Amino acid sequence: MRALAAIERLDPYELQLCRLFNQVENRTVLTIFRTVSWLGDWPIWPLLAVLILSVDGRGALPALQHWAPFSVVTLTVYKVLKNGLARERPCVKYDAISPLVPPFDRYSFPSGHTLHAFAFTPMLVHFYPVLIWLMVPYTILVAFSRVVLGVHYPSDVLAGATLGSLLATLPFVF
Repeated sequence: MRALAAIERLDPYELQLCRLFNQVENRTVLTIFRTVSWLGDWPIWPLLAVLILSVDGRGALPALQHWAPFSVVTLTVYKVLKNGLARERPCVKYDAISPLVPPFDRYSFPSGHTLHAFAFTPMLVHFYPVLIWLMVPYTILVAFSRVVLGVHYPSDVLAGATLGSLLATLPFVF
């Protein structure tokens, strides 16, 4: 597949960045990145939906009506790309990269954590502007965490951020 070959040409260059980021030894920093990454595994999105519903009641319905179909679209795009391209994670391909969290599978492109964070944050902030102070730092930390934890290349994260941002502009989102 030509797309995968083009992406994999970046591997030797990105390996240097991966090694640099993956060598964080500060326990506090690693705990923050592991926690942010774990939240992005799945719990943050349903937890936020439940929180919004419990705080805003019926006022949450417009946001949640967008949330459900948007979740299906973002998950579908992510799965098709990840399984179609099948780019191996840096921690799978290179012994020099240590996975600091267990990877879900062998493949890394695009970063699903980053894609979802960049897709859902604008939607949440649109409906609940007060969440900007929570969601923007979270979204940035998610992106960095994936490289620091050794499970993604920087281009995986960049692709996830770009795709998530593009998906967030879909007309039915808002």
